[in-house]
Amino acid sequence: MPNPYSHNGSGMHTNISLFKGNKNAFYDESKDMEVSDTLRYFVGGLKKHVQSFTAVTNPIVNSYKRIVPGYEAPYISHGRARTAHR
Repeated sequence: MPNPYSHNGSGMHTNISLFKGNKNAFYDESKDMEVSDTLRYFVGGLKKHVQSFTAVTNPIVNSYKRIVPGYEAPYISHGRARTAHR
């Protein structure tokens, strides 16, 4: 359960991989930043539907009590990893 008080709560960290056979479907060495079109569409889908899936990932009121200035949560980050998983 998220911690609504002055202490850090249990964070949720999610990693997602997608493979076509033995190949990473998110990697394409010929594309900008080696990011495949599959990954671009996948992230676009996540961003489009984020409000819907927060009902599952943040189901209780305590999930939102930390949305105040001075807390580390919520914190959303995405970026390029330093090493590519090929």
